[in-house]
Amino acid sequence: MTKERPGVMKAFIILMVINAIITSVHYILIYIGVIPIKGDMATVMEFALADAIVTVIPSVIGAYGLWQLKAWSLVPIMVLSGGYFHGMVVLLTQAVTKSKYGGMNFVSIYFIFFSILLIIYLWKKRELFN
Repeated sequence: MTKERPGVMKAFIILMVINAIITSVHYILIYIGVIPIKGDMATVMEFALADAIVTVIPSVIGAYGLWQLKAWSLVPIMVLSGGYFHGMVVLLTQAVTKSKYGGMNFVSIYFIFFSILLIIYLWKKRELFN
């Protein structure tokens, strides 16, 4: 008997891939000068490398494993959720302490909720991976 992926899981998989693509494109646009930055490029590239390691790569690997309903997919998904959650809480904390609000605050809130909902959903569906 083959297990069927629920529709919500398919939506999370698609969002994980879209998140990875958008994050990658965002950093590429910064690097080529399309998106201006305040600060130095070296710091941004350090964040880009860290983001690639803890969110982009685990998103793609986790999405593939989740699509295949592999139990190992939960590990990269936990890594990416932790990366998104931590990074976005830091950004929101900086915005609040410096009273600097903007569009990135909404992005931060999205990623925090995405991470929480993804982990809760997968925990509830853990029997699919046994």
